[in-house]
Amino acid sequence: MSPYSWVIWNYTWKPSQRGKFQTVVRATDTKGQLQIAEIVRPQPAGASGLHTIIADVEQT
Repeated sequence: MSPYSWVIWNYTWKPSQRGKFQTVVRATDTKGQLQIAEIVRPQPAGASGLHTIIADVEQT
């Protein structure tokens, strides 16, 4: 695998209650540096910003 490859991951999550939940993921590069939260356009040095998903759980 190339050091520039994206890695797909998954996590089985079982919420304990109903409601809205926000999940945020942050990438780490091969040097251990964390992705910055600031949204930056891809040019010239690559995109940035954290990927966020909001889940509305109706039943558990």
